[in-house]
Amino acid sequence: MTISASALKSVPSHSTANAASLSVRVWFSILLVAQLLFVAYLVLGYGYATVTGVPANWNTFNDGSFDAADPIGNVAYGLHVLLAVVMLLGGPMQLIPAI
Repeated sequence: MTISASALKSVPSHSTANAASLSVRVWFSILLVAQLLFVAYLVLGYGYATVTGVPANWNTFNDGSFDAADPIGNVAYGLHVLLAVVMLLGGPMQLIPAI
């Protein structure tokens, strides 16, 4: 069996594969740090306001997110933030082959 010259040219060199691997790792690291910072923002902001019993402080982060006259809307918004945290933490795990 012989390998044609054009087939050999399409195989990436070792240094190209290393550069691609490094760029993927850098991209993933930046993505992970950004998402963890956003999770910290959500937990420290909305979570702290909720745990301390002052959910009206949600409006500090997003005007109109808490309305004392709309308990169903408040629960919906709270679940929205909670599920955002779950997805932001769980999303990057899909990109880790070992998991």
